[in-house]
Amino acid sequence: MALDSTPQPQNPKPEIDLVMFDLGRVLLRIADDWDHAALLANLPELAGLTGDLSTKAARGSHHPLAELFDHFETGKVTVVEFFATAAKLADVKVDEVRRVTEAVLIEAFPGAIALLDRLSLEPVKVGCLSNTNAHHWQMFTSREHAAYLPIELFDYPLGSQIVGLAKPDPAIYQYVEDGTEIPPANILFFDDLQENIDAALARGWQAELVSRDTDNPIPAVIAKLEAYGVL
Repeated sequence: MALDSTPQPQNPKPEIDLVMFDLGRVLLRIADDWDHAALLANLPELAGLTGDLSTKAARGSHHPLAELFDHFETGKVTVVEFFATAAKLADVKVDEVRRVTEAVLIEAFPGAIALLDRLSLEPVKVGCLSNTNAHHWQMFTSREHAAYLPIELFDYPLGSQIVGLAKPDPAIYQYVEDGTEIPPANILFFDDLQENIDAALARGWQAELVSRDTDNPIPAVIAKLEAYGVL
């Protein structure tokens, strides 16, 4: 019997059974940082202060704000507790913290909902895996908000505040694997932070870094989904 001489693709991509999206800078347009959010909230007098707060609140800074933000993102403090404690630590008004926090979420990227609609017609599960908080979650699931995404289009809507874990902790990726019972090699993940991509790759996931240097990443995400044979 003659051998098939048709050239075979090198390292063919595995079949994808689950597509997981980060939210901010992947499906949702968000403020660049807390300085930007302060300007969007019409609180320019807080711009320099919030920039300093961003540094203090960064993971690994060992500042009380960093612990507070981590606890907020992993559901260990309520929205009311977060606003009150952040205001006290930053020496600003509670309402100012609320306004800046809300200004972080801007809008859904054009084409984001259409992409989710399109994926819902494909034989693939869809989820989100985002480091977020209860207040932002309530905002983007509200039909009245510009950042609205229909939560029903996600088979696995997972936020860090729901799971109690945050990326890039390997445990949050294992949580997805255990909850979906989908092999790591068959999960495709989109995120805008290299550390989160690296953590996914270490688990054996397929993962694609979404560039921040674009006004709208949705066309590039679609191109990647087509390359993997999902669309």
